[in-house]
Amino acid sequence: MAQQKSQQKVTHLPQAGDTKAPASEAQYQWAMSTISSSADCARSLCVDLMQDIPFEAESASALLLAVEVLLEKIGCIADQHAAGHETKGGSADWLLPPAYHKAAEAQEATS
Repeated sequence: MAQQKSQQKVTHLPQAGDTKAPASEAQYQWAMSTISSSADCARSLCVDLMQDIPFEAESASALLLAVEVLLEKIGCIADQHAAGHETKGGSADWLLPPAYHKAAEAQEATS
């Protein structure tokens, strides 16, 4: 049993205080698949924006927001599986707007 465990692929390196178990190979592959499909979708949206397709300003803004959301999703998932080297932090750092973090900092400053 111990020999099987040592042969299991580790998809992130535990950090000090890290209580979560490394992702399984199946979880890692699903994460990479999600990153890949999200990146392809973001790329397609960017291509649409750069072509001579007439977009109204509202439609272009919606497409840019969609690209932003996809890139945040990609970054968050990649960060969680980046061999223990989170670059931005947790999910809240990736997915919540700067105003959220400024409000939290302001609350900490008044506490």
